[in-house]
Amino acid sequence: MKGWLRDELGIRVAITPGGVLLGRSRTCGIVIADPAVSRRHAAVLAGLDAVHVVPLSEQGVEVRGERRHVLTEVADGDELKVGAERFLFELEAPPPPVSWQLGIGDRRYPVLGRSFTLGGGPDDDLVVSSWPPRACTLYAFEQSLHLDTAAPFTVVGAQERDGLYLLTQGARFGRGAVEVVLVKVPEEATTVERPRAPTEAVLEFVPNGALLRMKVSGAPCTVFLAQRRADLVAALLSPARGTEAGAWVEDEVLMRRVWGREGASRVQLNVLLHRVRESLTHAGLNGAVLVQRAPGGGAVRFRLADGARVAVR
Repeated sequence: MKGWLRDELGIRVAITPGGVLLGRSRTCGIVIADPAVSRRHAAVLAGLDAVHVVPLSEQGVEVRGERRHVLTEVADGDELKVGAERFLFELEAPPPPVSWQLGIGDRRYPVLGRSFTLGGGPDDDLVVSSWPPRACTLYAFEQSLHLDTAAPFTVVGAQERDGLYLLTQGARFGRGAVEVVLVKVPEEATTVERPRAPTEAVLEFVPNGALLRMKVSGAPCTVFLAQRRADLVAALLSPARGTEAGAWVEDEVLMRRVWGREGASRVQLNVLLHRVRESLTHAGLNGAVLVQRAPGGGAVRFRLADGARVAVR
């Protein structure tokens, strides 16, 4: 998504795919000479469909006049305040999303956004009361739609790939008495190209998480990952000695690396995988393809191109 930050003097700074850092450090894209501002106080990241502000300082930032300490989506005309400095967002409208619809009985429900959850939780995008919370997630990317299941499902008419299901017109999935049918897709969706893998992936830890900078088909993109999501990606990009980045990492190894002595269950690991995929998808990447489950489970990998440059800092 294309956009700019405009200050009170009318000076505009483009929000690049690599993001814009704001703070006292000379390395920031906008340097704020205010001792009350942290060296790296906040980041502004532009995904394919949205722009987000990521507070990197414990002080947080003000967005729309409210103090925020977590990743926040912004809209055209919103105000950002860092220390005493104020900026306005000038954002171009994103292109319309790919239109998918789900049929349940005689009713139709559109899939809105790039990640869409179904389940019995109050925060699910489509609530199916007889299902567990976040029972499954749909990831829409370009002309493909992937189904990621967190509970047992019956899936018909879909191709299984890397632990996910690639859905096409007429595919069905269900649990119990509820069956969902993919009833409408764009005409051009009949041809699905496999997304290219990143040729570069650099994970840089910052306060409260990390910035994942990637190049896919030569285009740069930056994603903010909250702390535990960042820990998981770090474990995938820097596996044990003798194992290359992008290789399969066993669940037990990941759980030790991410949770340490605290320990975790596979359910917790699966939930964390869902959240990492969502973070990537919200940035306009195909999170369902980048973070892959081994067929049959038991291991995870971060998909990379052969010879990709990888670093964890």
